[in-house]
Amino acid sequence: TPMELVAGMKRGGQALVELSIVNGGGSPSGPISVLTPDLPWLHVATTTPLTSLAGGETNRVTLQLTPAADLPFGEYTGALMLQAGALQVPVPFLFRSLA
Repeated sequence: TPMELVAGMKRGGQALVELSIVNGGGSPSGPISVLTPDLPWLHVATTTPLTSLAGGETNRVTLQLTPAADLPFGEYTGALMLQAGALQVPVPFLFRSLA
């Protein structure tokens, strides 16, 4: 959660964005990888892969946004991918480059 990440990021600065991963099933998830698109300013600050989550357990993931001072203003959309074994769950994002 949330189902979509929406945040602003100041050019030349840093923004941290968090999301919670919840295993809503009854079986362990197995290790969870957080895959990001190839954007030079988008990094996973949390150690990955995450350890397996038992049914009902949660864990947090922190993303670090470090846009260059000359990154064009505007909206950047895409999706992260959470992967546990063969299961892949997309998490859409909309990050805005701000002054």
